[in-house]
Amino acid sequence: MYRPAMFDVPDVGPLLASLLADHAATLVTVGPTGLTSTLVPMLFDPGAGPLGTLTGHIARGNPIVRDGHRDDALVVVTGAEGYVSPSWYPSKAVDGKVVPTWDYVTVEAGGALALRDDPAWLLDLVTRLTERHET
Repeated sequence: MYRPAMFDVPDVGPLLASLLADHAATLVTVGPTGLTSTLVPMLFDPGAGPLGTLTGHIARGNPIVRDGHRDDALVVVTGAEGYVSPSWYPSKAVDGKVVPTWDYVTVEAGGALALRDDPAWLLDLVTRLTERHET
């Protein structure tokens, strides 16, 4: 994703956790049939691993599970976003040298995808996801 340096967030962990409280993530993987994306509610554990770990539940019938995607994955979580009209800039009346833009809050995270088939782990994860989103 293109991101000018002035908009860089040095510690994205708190932002990622905040976004995941109200937004699902888009999980993108590459498998035998090419790219696949899936909308997945996820939890972020900042203490698991050097950069933290994302966990989510994907149904067995999903191509990511069914086709055995196991390599690197990309997770994209987007929060508030919207069009910014050049007419909002006072400088437009002065010289007209303004352009429209799109403002957004997005976190991208990449890493190894691990598929787990452990009933106790799954029950714990689904319970935590339910508690998070049923509040």
